[in-house]
Amino acid sequence: ELVNLSPQPGSLPTTVTLNTDLAEAIRLGIALFPADTAKRMVILSDGIETVGDAEQAAQLAEATGIQIDYVAFARQRAPEILVSNVRAPSQVSQDEPFDLIVTIESETDTRAELRVLSGGVVIYNTEVDLEAGTKRYSIGPIQSPRTGFVDFRVQIEPLSVDGFYKNNELSAFTRITGQPRILLVASDPAELQYLQPALVGTGFEIDTITPDDLPMGLAALSQYSSIVMANVSATSLLPDQMELLKIYVRDLGGGLVVVGGPNSYGVGGYFETPLEEVLPVEMRIRDQTRIPQLTMLFVIDRSGSMEIAGPSGVSNLELAKEAIIRSFNFLNDYDRAGVVSFDSQAFWVLDLQEMGDAAHRQVMADEVGRLRPGGGTDIFGGLTAASRILPDDPSTLKHIILLTDGGASEIGITELVGRMFDNYDITTSVIAVGTDYARWLERLPPRGGGNFHVTTTIENIPAIFAAETVLATRSYIFEDPFFPTLTARSPIMDGITSTPQLQGYIA
Repeated sequence: ELVNLSPQPGSLPTTVTLNTDLAEAIRLGIALFPADTAKRMVILSDGIETVGDAEQAAQLAEATGIQIDYVAFARQRAPEILVSNVRAPSQVSQDEPFDLIVTIESETDTRAELRVLSGGVVIYNTEVDLEAGTKRYSIGPIQSPRTGFVDFRVQIEPLSVDGFYKNNELSAFTRITGQPRILLVASDPAELQYLQPALVGTGFEIDTITPDDLPMGLAALSQYSSIVMANVSATSLLPDQMELLKIYVRDLGGGLVVVGGPNSYGVGGYFETPLEEVLPVEMRIRDQTRIPQLTMLFVIDRSGSMEIAGPSGVSNLELAKEAIIRSFNFLNDYDRAGVVSFDSQAFWVLDLQEMGDAAHRQVMADEVGRLRPGGGTDIFGGLTAASRILPDDPSTLKHIILLTDGGASEIGITELVGRMFDNYDITTSVIAVGTDYARWLERLPPRGGGNFHVTTTIENIPAIFAAETVLATRSYIFEDPFFPTLTARSPIMDGITSTPQLQGYIA
């Protein structure tokens, strides 16, 4: 139904006019020309000057050897009709009726066709009798069966001549909300086998994706009332995706539920990421008495290929240095750390030492920052340097992280890693960057009691280092059966009087 909301016919608003000073424009142009070039000036104007003397200025240009050409601007004199405003509610519920308020201005009495399109489809079309002046029309009721952002494009097409057609169209947007829509994110569908049916049973609309498919824009995330991540590791998300999740919660007010598991929270590499910032928990155990002393030794490939930059513009080696420093921040004051680097030979970048206070950690970080790329790839040399020092280290736990983007001869390396594990309980994990790594690297972690990671997204290296640092402490995953104890009241626990026995937990 079309309703005329206009007051009594009136005139169009008074046009704001400015002067046209062609003479001043010509004089300015003359002043801007270099002295030693051919000079040509092109004037684009309707030629109607209101101040100044353009002819006199043109004579001055001629005297200085400047050619003047012009392009005359002229609009066909005809009555003007335009859509000056379209108002739509910012948000309505799904299938809730609402009206569009359209304002049309006309310089003459005429008949015109008024139409509304949504998603490129005409949803309303009628002929209206326009009168000289401004008129408002209410178009509705309109209902949308779909949710999300819906566009409305209003067009007015006079049946007579119109002076300027480009202002005959204007758009507005409305957000249509329906049943709460939940996005479930999981690497393994088994993580959702109970959660998804429970949410569907309450009437929620559910979408399920893997971390790789998490949208990279706020517009796509805004259609969800909440996002649930089930046992998702930070290493399976890009830094930009984690930053978007933080903005989704902070700026859009979206809900974020993170379900724990062996690949999430501290052991999932959340430390010092946007996920840790947005969640109401810390990824580091503050009670240091619960954690045995740990020595972390980083064995880092500094061959020339480590200088290759990823999409972020940061090289593999620079990200490795950032990852080492982030791991420093996670370690306790009494923990120990060192860095061995290798190209065609190995050398100590940072001798094994206690982390100490913040000032000492900064000194250690500065030493790591001086690491520069070199030549070949001698993995055996890097691990041999570690094997000469770590057995005599005083820490209870000793862990090596080997980072490389290439490969070398396997001879002696697997045996060396095995001896360190069997004789001294020194564990070794491997982070392979890219797809060209030597496949025998995959055999090292099982022999050395560690983990194997491969990443083609080098921006994930810091998160992998953080996860490895947590796992090396062996103090964040508890596998003993226990009964949870209620320590504080919360509405979410109303009606729950007892808890089942659980088989373990992630600290």
